[in-house]
Parts: sequence; structure tokens; C-alpha cells
Amino acid sequence: MESNCQPEVISDTRKSLGIHPRDILIVFSGSDSDWHAFDRVLQFCDGLAQKNSTYRFLFLTNSEIDKSKYHHLSAKLHKLWLKPKNVPKYLAASDYALLLRDDSWTNFVSSPVKFAEYLASGCKVLISDNIGDFSKMVCTNDLGGLIVKWKFDRPLVRVSWSEKSMLIDFAKQNFSKKMYLAPYLEAYFGG
Repeated sequence: MESNCQPEVISDTRKSLGIHPRDILIVFSGSDSDWHAFDRVLQFCDGLAQKNSTYRFLFLTNSEIDKSKYHHLSAKLHKLWLKPKNVPKYLAASDYALLLRDDSWTNFVSSPVKFAEYLASGCKVLISDNIGDFSKMVCTNDLGGLIVKWKFDRPLVRVSWSEKSMLIDFAKQNFSKKMYLAPYLEAYFGG
């Protein structure tokens, strides 16, 4: 993953999408499944696109998107369906990643793997306020932004290389298999 987070790889990937160096790239990786709240995510992005001319959006999905429904988003949206081995490069090229869900008990107790994947790629996470412990973790550790009731009014800025490095380190320290091996072994075999 880290080789994808090198500045030259990030720059080349952004150029391949036609993303200007000053643009802020926001990525969604997923499907139109109910738990992804796909239409609401698109509506949310349409609202963001209206607020700032430098916001660009990358949807890594094989789901259909009717761009005519999203007036402000349509010209700023790139949609790709990639082989899994190519996804990390595009995540790393992004500044922010979306992890948005509707309010439900399932989402409140969930622990989406995408959260760690986004951080490990150097993306700040724009997350709903109802996703397990991760929503609080974002606020406590300055890992992105909290979306409350599908609203977000804070301006976004490009994520610097030093911030990307910090996000990657945070993911390694908090979500790597090594981090959890000793506690699992102790729980399994007794301490």
C-alpha cells in the first residue's frame, strides 16, 4: 500500500484523472447496496460540489450513476470500476474518503473495514456520526470530518504529504494484524 502513497505516484494518478494540483479529490468506494446509502451519498456530494469549485469526486463503483440527477456534481465526477489490486493507488491519490451511512442500530455497532483501508491509503475520512467507535475516533484524532444528519459545512483543504504519512502511521498503529495478535492469543490461550 505504501508504494502507492509516494508523492510521484499520487501526482501521476491525479493527472491521469485530469485532477488539477489545487483540486480536492473526494473518493467513494462501494456499491449501490442499501447500507451504502448510494443515492444519499450522491446527493451529499452534489451539495458539496455546489459549495466549492475545487472539489472533485471519484466513485470507485460498478453501479450506474445518472449524472443528470446531480446538476452540480455531474461535471466534477469520475467513475471507475477497477481490479482490486488497482484500488489502493486511486485511494492514495484522494484527499478524503466517504464513509456515510443512514442512522440504524446496525450501522451504530458496525466496524467497516473501509475505515482502516481509507486511513492506510492516507485519506482523511468524512464519516457519518453514527458508525460505531470510528465516528468519535475521527473527531478525537483529527482524522477527517464528522457528517451529522447528512450535513457538513466545514471547508475542505488538500491533505498534505505529512498528513497522509500521519494517517498511514495511525492505521498501522491501530488496525494492523500485529496490533491485535497478542491480545487474541492471550484471549484464546489464556494469560
